[in-house]
Amino acid sequence: MTTSPLSHLLPDSSTISPDGVLHIANHSIPALAQAYGTPLYIYDRLTILNACQRYVRAF
Repeated sequence: MTTSPLSHLLPDSSTISPDGVLHIANHSIPALAQAYGTPLYIYDRLTILNACQRYVRAF
């Protein structure tokens, strides 16, 4: 996960490379946008699983 002040808004598997490129689950966002076009909707498995676990614990 990234350590920026806005990191809580990003998916759980997100990282930012030293050159400033955002990656989700080790996939470069610019490369994904080039391959699939934009707008691009990305569902991060880790984020979904973590959210489900938090929901189960809450109930």
